[in-house]
Amino acid sequence: MATDFPQLWDFLGSYLHEDWRLDYDSWVEAFDDFRHDLDPLQFVTEIDRLLNTCESDAELRALLLSLGAAFVPVGADGSTRGWLYELRARALTT
Repeated sequence: MATDFPQLWDFLGSYLHEDWRLDYDSWVEAFDDFRHDLDPLQFVTEIDRLLNTCESDAELRALLLSLGAAFVPVGADGSTRGWLYELRARALTT
């Protein structure tokens, strides 16, 4: 999985690990710290592939957990898919 989504794996496993709340107040703060290591086009491509691979929010959550996320990503619309779109948009504003 890490080889298929290396930047997502890095962000989720290194910045949103099980103790991420000790370092950051929000996932946005964690992402802003990660952004220094970001290749925005590659990151967005990985998110797009993930969105196209999974049909349901349950599949997306399971895949994100397998990539090292230690939280349930939920966007403003209440979905994991929505969170990925928010993450995607934030990556493009770097």
